[in-house]
This record gives sequence, structure tokens and C-alpha cells, in this order.
Amino acid sequence: MIIWLYRLAFVPVFVCLFPFYLPKIIRRGGYLEKIKQRFGHYPRIDRVQDYKRIWMQVVSVGEAQAALSVIDKLLDQGQCQLFVTTTTTSAYAFLQKRLQNHASVWVGFFPFDFVLFSRRAWRRVCPDLVLLFESELWPEHLYQASVHQVPVWLLNARFSDRTYQRYLRFPYLARWLYGFLDKVMFVSQKQMQQLLQLGLDSKKLMRMGQLKFDVKIDMLTHQKIQRLIKGMGFICVGEGTRYLLGSSTWNGEEEILLDALKCLRSSGMDVRLILVPRHVERGEDLLKLVKRYGFSWSRRSDHSCSDEDVIVHIADTIGEIQQLSQCADLALVGKSFFPHEGGQTPLELACCGVPMLYGPGMSNFREVCDDLESRLLSRLCGDRDEAIQTIIALLEKSDDLGSERCRLQAWSQENRGALSFAMGQLSEFFAEDIV
Repeated sequence: MIIWLYRLAFVPVFVCLFPFYLPKIIRRGGYLEKIKQRFGHYPRIDRVQDYKRIWMQVVSVGEAQAALSVIDKLLDQGQCQLFVTTTTTSAYAFLQKRLQNHASVWVGFFPFDFVLFSRRAWRRVCPDLVLLFESELWPEHLYQASVHQVPVWLLNARFSDRTYQRYLRFPYLARWLYGFLDKVMFVSQKQMQQLLQLGLDSKKLMRMGQLKFDVKIDMLTHQKIQRLIKGMGFICVGEGTRYLLGSSTWNGEEEILLDALKCLRSSGMDVRLILVPRHVERGEDLLKLVKRYGFSWSRRSDHSCSDEDVIVHIADTIGEIQQLSQCADLALVGKSFFPHEGGQTPLELACCGVPMLYGPGMSNFREVCDDLESRLLSRLCGDRDEAIQTIIALLEKSDDLGSERCRLQAWSQENRGALSFAMGQLSEFFAEDIV
């Protein structure tokens, strides 16, 4: 009954929203390929005999990086074909770049979650196992899995504060959605207990920890960091130069960093800014913004610059935030200041040992942030003015941030282990089939 209500509601919503979605597809490129796959038109890929087919769905680059740790392990052990889908162009480009040389991996776009499109995609993929990540619970996709009698696992499972409030209001909806899942591996014990209280089957739920702690970080040497800094156009720098990072920022958050930068440089400090927008197509808008502030700039996507010595670098490319983070003395976490909500991940910054601050909208990482704050490893700022003052205060006493780097990396190391847990579960899946 619920799936038919969902299908009926999907049609008018899709008709109303698609005209707004289409220009975004065209603007981000790959229009024809993307739109065909979003309607479930996948190419026919021959099945490799005795290989398991696994369909993995991730959303953004952050989830894709976490999924890569699982993908690499599966490819090492062999005996499986991987179909990896995503809903964002940035994640697609990232996955294509990382997996293009693996013959047993196909990367594409996830179909719109309507019965006609989903059913067509399922006929082409024919998976033996579906792996979802974090909160990717698409009702039609789950329903098709049950029709085809294919097990579905949710890895790195989590939900936002807002989603949990909906579950409390409609507990039967939570039980219906999670009822399609065979295994749910949560990032935290607290969230697992919250769903247990709603009446979910305890045999399906388990805690695995946060998979993003196990993401492989290619730590740069001091020499490579210096080369990267010069490559961004930061030429006339010295031991006293400090680097501020905007980590996956959203519209309006760059002004916080630019205002703080203006104050710090007016006081005589040599501070440089690296802006890494969450959506790379905002590069042109950010360039106009930086010009209004009067700072010299460089832009990563086209290697252009306004001066021999740069103050602000706009990193409007995909998949480089891990390296760029290692240049920073302090970072602001994006999507955390009003009107934005949810927060980008602070985990990659922690793994790189970058001290950080963020706004009140970090509901997607509430427990992680609570833990960081309790250990004095991050700063919660109530609004933009507080964030500006915090940035200024921290960088004026930046020597105090040195010890924090080591403590952040130690904290990250303590929280590893989710990948081993997930692979243990997958090993059991493959073993059961052999038996």
C-alpha cells in the first residue's frame, strides 16, 4: 500500500521539479549520458562466470571516498563485479577518475526512483547484493530489491536530527523502510538504539563505527606541501604565513572567511585563503566575490591568476580537498551556517590534523562534533560574527594550534576499525554462497 502511495506522489513531484533539475544537469556537463542513465537506460554488461554482482550506491564525493575503501578491498579479493552509481556529477567524476582502469567496475548514475526507471535499471544490473551508504533509502529501489529477492545492506548508516523527528512522528514509516534491509551497520550506538526503540528488528542492526575514519589519506611530505603552496600562487610567503581553508563551503559562507582575512591582513598578518566550494560550478561566482574584496587571486580549474603573488586561491576542481587540507593551519567546515543545515564532514580534516570551526548546522555529524568539542578539538560558533572573531583569535595565536594537529590525528586513529568490520560481514556473505 505504501509503495503505491509513493508512486502516485512521485509523478506530480517529478513533473514539477524536473524543469528545475534539467538546467543543472546541462550546466554540470555530461547531459546525454547522465539523463539516459537516470531514466534507467544502462548498457548491457556481460556477467563474469562465478563472480558476484554488487550494486553500490553513494551520493556525494564524501560517501564515494568512504565507499572506495570497501571497493579497494573487494577488488583485492576478486570474484565480484561492481556496479557503482551516484546521484551527483562531482561524485561521478571522482569515481570515474579513481576506477576507470578496473575492468570489473562500472560507474554510472543512479536512476530516478520511479517504478518504470528503477525496474529497467534492475533488469540490466541484476545484482546479487545491494550496498547502500549512510542514508540512501530510496523506496522504489528497496522495493525492487525485495521483488528480486536480493539482500540489501546499509553501511555507515546514519540519519539527521530532522529525519529522526520524522521517524518519531511516523514510526511505521521507519519500520517499513528499514524492513527492506537485511543488515544495517550504524556509525554510532546511540542512533542504533534510537531505531530499536521504534520497534525495528534488533537482529538486523549492528554498530560498525564510522567508515570515513578508514579512508586512505595520502599524507604529503613537507616538500610536497611547499610545492603545492607555490602551485596555488602563494609565492611571497615565509615562516609566519598562515593558511585558512574553506572546506566544502556553500553560498554565503565564503564571506565569513573573506571578512576574517581582511581583518587579519589589515592588522599586518600574512594570511592566505584557500576556498574549496562544495559545488565546483560556483567557481565563477567566487571569482567575482574575491574581486569585490580586492584580493589577488588564482583559480585552479583554468590555472589563471591576477598577480604573481596570490592572496586567495579558488580550488574549483573535484577530488583535491584531501591534499589542499594538508596545507591549512585552520579550516571552516561548510554547510554549517544559516541558512544551510546538515554540515559537510569534519572527519577528513581531523584525519589530516587540521584544527577547525563550524556553525550550528552540523546535524549530520552531531555525535562526532560533540566528541570533538568535548576534547577541545573543534569550535562551535553560533553565528557568522562569532566565526569571524574565532578565526581571528585562533590565527593570531596560531602557535597553539600545533599540538592540536597531533591530538586530532590520534583521535582519528583511535576511531578506526569500521572497514575491518564491514569486510568481515562481506566475507561471511561470500562464504555462505560457497557453502
